[in-house]
Amino acid sequence: IGRNDAQADYGPILVQLLGVPTATRSMQLKVLGIAGSGQLVVLSGKQRFPVPFSKLRPGQSVVVDLPKRNQQSELTLLVESSRADKVGYLVYQQITLD
Repeated sequence: IGRNDAQADYGPILVQLLGVPTATRSMQLKVLGIAGSGQLVVLSGKQRFPVPFSKLRPGQSVVVDLPKRNQQSELTLLVESSRADKVGYLVYQQITLD
């Protein structure tokens, strides 16, 4: 998820999860690696659930709480880089919804 090259023909990659049950209140993401700086953002409609890269560790899982998620049936995962060239990405192995 994110952008690994600042060239004009490369853009960021995001992940959309469709058909997410409305009762879902957390997402667990197994992190394999990160590069750059910034944050992972989980979107549910107009709601934002950010996780700074400083809280992500390769080989570990991170839980993103979605406590007051609205009735959207999709989640979008993207990276917001804090670098000037907007390069920053996250590599994951598995996403689990609870």
